[in-house]
Amino acid sequence: MPLLNFKNKMSYLDDEPFYIISGDIHYFRIYPGGLKRRLELMKAFGLNTVQTYVPWNLHEPEKGQFNFEGLCDLEGFLKLVDEVGLKCLFRPTPYICSEWDKGGLPYWLGKEKMALRSHDEKYMKHVKDYYDVLCPKFIPYLSTNGGPIIAVTVENEYGSYGNDHIYMKQLADMLTERGVDVPLYTSDGTCNFMMKFGLVDGIWGGFNYRLASAETIEIAKQQRPDFPPLLPEYWSGRAVHKGEPYCPRDVKEVADGYEAALVNGGMLNFYMFTGGTNFGFLNGANFGKTFNAPADAANKYIPITTSYDVVALINEQGLPTEKYFECRKRLWKYLGQPEPPMPKLDYSVQKPQDVTFDSVAYLFDNLDNFKCTKSVVPMTFEELDQDYGYVLYRTYVDGFGDGCEFTFLNPKDRVDVYANGEFKGTVMRDRDSDTMAIDTKVGEKVKLELLVENCGRINYGYRIAEQKGLPEGVLLSIAQLYNWENISLSFKTLDGLKYTKDFGKKGPAFYKGTFKAKPGVDTFLDMRSFNKGFVFVNGFNLGRHWNVGPQYTLYVPGELLKEENVIEVFEQYEAPEDLKVKFTDKAIIE
Repeated sequence: MPLLNFKNKMSYLDDEPFYIISGDIHYFRIYPGGLKRRLELMKAFGLNTVQTYVPWNLHEPEKGQFNFEGLCDLEGFLKLVDEVGLKCLFRPTPYICSEWDKGGLPYWLGKEKMALRSHDEKYMKHVKDYYDVLCPKFIPYLSTNGGPIIAVTVENEYGSYGNDHIYMKQLADMLTERGVDVPLYTSDGTCNFMMKFGLVDGIWGGFNYRLASAETIEIAKQQRPDFPPLLPEYWSGRAVHKGEPYCPRDVKEVADGYEAALVNGGMLNFYMFTGGTNFGFLNGANFGKTFNAPADAANKYIPITTSYDVVALINEQGLPTEKYFECRKRLWKYLGQPEPPMPKLDYSVQKPQDVTFDSVAYLFDNLDNFKCTKSVVPMTFEELDQDYGYVLYRTYVDGFGDGCEFTFLNPKDRVDVYANGEFKGTVMRDRDSDTMAIDTKVGEKVKLELLVENCGRINYGYRIAEQKGLPEGVLLSIAQLYNWENISLSFKTLDGLKYTKDFGKKGPAFYKGTFKAKPGVDTFLDMRSFNKGFVFVNGFNLGRHWNVGPQYTLYVPGELLKEENVIEVFEQYEAPEDLKVKFTDKAIIE
């Protein structure tokens, strides 16, 4: 069976020269049924290989509970890759970054004290348990077993996280011991410390970069002189943070960088080639500055958008873009062959009629449906065995008159404050003051309720270990507040909500309606008249909406739609006056 091997700084599949022309596609970011047409477009571009991550937190959402169905159908994806006639660079690393919640590490690792991404025995025991289940899923799809996988990653961008060479060696050994007999590779930046900490002796090293192809290839040749230069992530687009300006990369710059990589012999993988969606609550977050921020701007927590279109060559809904056609032209020019005709695109999009909500379920009227845990101090999400969503923290305090000052210590991430059922304001980490004055009556018992949203775990850097909720508690003046109720609102499903026809109240609520649609045809929800929350369609969580932009629509895959459909919108603040949600036939990102 074909084995990728290296001779004279060239790569071969057995004895045939094989030059990797690759791009990233993430099966877990594409709704089931939508993969094949995207893979066929990748093939039509001229790619011979795709690359994908494997998200540990989706495949093992709770310790010892595994999922390989739906968005997690890894084997189905690998079968499709093979069927379309592509090879695969496979990245089953425990950590993936990828602007994905906690970089793909499961939230439940935070329930134990351990050193993540190190040879700490506690951490490595969990990795071994995971690999014992994961490896048998993909080993049959190695090229040496007749499948499409030609190389497997050891870790991802480890050089920017730690310097534990024992850990890297252990990961490599774990893969080979479990039957991985194709080449291993690493993927890191080109800073000196990143290469020093991320490269593994004797293993193919890959180098990630933005536009400087010739310079990066020269570094690859210096660092790995016995291998062809591997470029696992050519950042041809960029992820978008909530609330930042939309700054797509220039198409010509990207195409020029691609052509330079071809001319200089770099084996390049576009990151991303195919966009996708951070469905549900699985978007990640960064800690730093938004793109084009002033030089003196402070670092802050910045969550990633629901859309993972990332200005890719194939966009979120699976259509080729201007970047696709320009880079395709450069590829075939380099190959010295006429550019093949494009296959006919069998694609349509629809714009269903507006939905008028016919019922509402107020969050505070439905709290009995959710688990409540009592504690002395507020419990973190991890202590509550909760992965995503919200927690409502409730306590009672005696009123002391005007201007009682509450301090929320290092909240993670966004706190909506209610006193005796009345909304008092919001505290967002790294943006707003962490104190809030609330007028109370002397002798009055005040019911303090804090709706805390986990807006996405940080996916890069040392902060991936942080916990969500109110990890350091709440002060009234300088005194700690004790005796809390912690109500877990993970919203894995919306079953059991008590809907009513009474639209007269205010506060966080679910709004429900029905609509007709053509099954199998994509559409977009226009969320510009809403404030903040998330949307379920036919029981599936499409992801978050937030009016800070730059993303104002939510992609609705046609494969999710039926003739009769149910939509449920969670709005944290105030629904539009007309109680409607509208559709559009295109993404709106500004």
